Amino acid sequence: LEKEDLIDKKIIWDDYIIYSDSEVDVIKNKILRGENERVEFKESLVWNHFQNKRDEAIIEKVIKEIAAFMNSKLGGSIYLGVKNDKTIVGLEKDFEEVNSQKGDSDGLDLFISDKIKNKLGSDSFNLYHIVHFIIDDKPICEIKVEPSRKPIFMDAEFY
Repeated sequence: LEKEDLIDKKIIWDDYIIYSDSEVDVIKNKILRGENERVEFKESLVWNHFQNKRDEAIIEKVIKEIAAFMNSKLGGSIYLGVKNDKTIVGLEKDFEEVNSQKGDSDGLDLFISDKIKNKLGSDSFNLYHIVHFIIDDKPICEIKVEPSRKPIFMDAEFY
């Protein structure tokens, strides 16, 4: 970051809690604190656990949340594979559904990146990154979203 960029950054102390624990323990603690204005949980990316089938409406909700974080002052994180009640459900079904050939986190990353590019445009490309973790023997994913300097639209809507 350039000096000017650092001056404009707001310090969010929750992002800089010092732990002697592993990175996984830090993520577990963030999940235990629950959702807030900078943290959102999504049970899956495309798999509807109630209907036991693929549901494209779920990815639309995830992309809307990404756009909203990009349009916020501070950005945020979306944890995929985590229910609203903080239960870790994992992403195994999503891995299979989004890329049956790969069936892993790489396939999920490609799918998410394609959806973001198609729905939010090229201005969104450098505003997120995807990190994978194993929590309680289940794969989850964090999409870390940075705020945009200009408005990001999805289907001509501002979130």
